[in-house]
Amino acid sequence: MSSKLVTKRNAIEQLQALRQPNLQILAASNRQPDGADHIPVKQRQTILTVGLSSCRWPIGDPQQSGFYLCGAKTSAQGSYCARHMQIAYVPAKPRRVA
Repeated sequence: MSSKLVTKRNAIEQLQALRQPNLQILAASNRQPDGADHIPVKQRQTILTVGLSSCRWPIGDPQQSGFYLCGAKTSAQGSYCARHMQIAYVPAKPRRVA
């Protein structure tokens, strides 16, 4: 394989990685012991009750009892509230001009 093709493939993989949610931070945040404490009980939603403008951030294990979604108001930009949007997505780094 030519070095030019390898370099191009690496560049594409790096760009794709920037577009993905930061799953390590997402998973670590979901395991934090205070994850459920800051969400008021009245705000919490289930899969069946979540609305279009409600945060869909999962709390707990979907296969266990006590699982729910955040339920806070979302902006028009996504399906998470501002707090969970910050955790889920890492800002893209500026491109370098070659």
